[in-house]
Amino acid sequence: MTAREANTDLLAEIAALRERIASLTRENATLHGALTQAGEQQTATSEILRVISSSPTDVQPVFDGIVRSAVRLCGAVHSALFRLDRGLVKLAAHHNFSHEARAIMERIFPAPLGDPLPAAQVIRSGESFHVADVLVAPGVAPEARRVGETLGFRNLLIVPMLLHNRAIGAIAVARGVAEMFSEDRCEVDRVPRARR
Repeated sequence: MTAREANTDLLAEIAALRERIASLTRENATLHGALTQAGEQQTATSEILRVISSSPTDVQPVFDGIVRSAVRLCGAVHSALFRLDRGLVKLAAHHNFSHEARAIMERIFPAPLGDPLPAAQVIRSGESFHVADVLVAPGVAPEARRVGETLGFRNLLIVPMLLHNRAIGAIAVARGVAEMFSEDRCEVDRVPRARR
């Protein structure tokens, strides 16, 4: 083998090693992200369990903890929790709503379960609702657009809260960018596919 051939083989090995290092670096970053997300989920779960144990007869602190955790876990800005009560969809908790947005929500809710609002749709169907831009997506109720305009959010994800495979409420998260929440961040792959 000539020096030139040996040099070429050595360069090929170096290139292969660089690619392997880059691959391992990417894999390490992915695993680190998954570990960080798992830690965030565990912290959120612990927080909610702590609230439940400290007030076993009052559900409001639990609902408040859920909306705070949903914002943090999903990288959202706003969150709301809706519950079904005797055929009505009621706003049970919210996080980071302005006074004006709260006033709008209090005029809208409680709403009949048959209402075209996204939260009512999610509770009726048991399926998630996910739109990149609530302001322009077809089929979004005007009230939902108005809340989006008031709070300044575009991206909206609402998932059902299930008990024995039946929706008893819904959790909504929203943010100001017009792009879908990532599935790995909010785990929307664990609920039925959203209508887009």
